[in-house]
Amino acid sequence: MTSTTQRVLPGESAPTETGPGILGLSHHGITVRDVPAAQQFWTSVMGFATLFEGDDFCMIFESSSKLAIGVTNQQGQATGSFDERHTGLDHVALAVADLAGLVRWEQRLTEFGVPHSPSQPPTRAIT
Repeated sequence: MTSTTQRVLPGESAPTETGPGILGLSHHGITVRDVPAAQQFWTSVMGFATLFEGDDFCMIFESSSKLAIGVTNQQGQATGSFDERHTGLDHVALAVADLAGLVRWEQRLTEFGVPHSPSQPPTRAIT
């Protein structure tokens, strides 16, 4: 297998040997039992803005990260409680600039009474 170097301009995706290339994440979709409660959490606690909403879904957006999240209850079919041990979403990890930023988020989650794990130093670096 050989590889070649190709110049990629901003806004373009580079083709790879396995596909046409990806610019990044467009949006993330999550299923919840209570769309209004989830929307309230993401807008009030996390600082997202609502782009649009319907009876059983909403799309929220955080402008500094350009992260969009679609929230749905699957037409009222979502049941049960979240459990990372079941097939599906394990967790969502949001990036922050530094440890101080992580500590500020931990304080904000505590202030809003949101259950969360304590911050920990990274166990490995992703390069």
